[in-house]
Amino acid sequence: MRRSYFFVSVLTAILLIVPLISPLLLAYSETLVGRFNNVRLTAVPGVLPEAADAAFTELDHLSETLPFIFHEKWHVRLAGPCRQTRDGSLLTGFSFPTRGKAVILAPCGGMLGPVLAPDPSSGRTLILRPAEPAVPCYVAATVAHEIGHLVRFRFFSPAELRQYLRLRNCQQEIDPEELFAEDFRWLFGSKLAKEIPFQGDGVTLPGEAARSFMMRNLGHTL
Repeated sequence: MRRSYFFVSVLTAILLIVPLISPLLLAYSETLVGRFNNVRLTAVPGVLPEAADAAFTELDHLSETLPFIFHEKWHVRLAGPCRQTRDGSLLTGFSFPTRGKAVILAPCGGMLGPVLAPDPSSGRTLILRPAEPAVPCYVAATVAHEIGHLVRFRFFSPAELRQYLRLRNCQQEIDPEELFAEDFRWLFGSKLAKEIPFQGDGVTLPGEAARSFMMRNLGHTL
């Protein structure tokens, strides 16, 4: 009796687990979208083509603008969908600098319902649906911003970051890592990436002094 109960339990567990294997494999599989020197761009199944195109174009722009940083072994992964945080902001990506990896939450075809995104320039709320033209600019902006995080960790020491903050004359409480990455997007990102307003928490736009500082510390001059 115990043996038959054991086999029934095992069979039941198998029947419950097997249907989940395929979706799990699908969720963690990815295809190569492009390679820029040592930087790989991959995407999980379902990412919208226009989102993948925007990420590819942004990396291509950055690789032409700052080719020397693309000798790093970095991985940019498109994995959607975007998420709305508790404060109402739109989470479009995050990075793991110690692992040289950036994750872009690109919209997927299977995303249910609209995504609400605040527009600081107008005070209104944008409603982004998966296939709308507003999507590519968010993807491009996120790619440039997250590459900025990887650049800061790889090429700038904490002391140099503090020096940069003094240059930016930041008197208020602000996340220095986020400011640096956002400045990087604004200074070196494509025109498409800059369609999203500067997210500097009230800090003024970075100018030529900030650009020159970054280029000097990267070991290159303008």
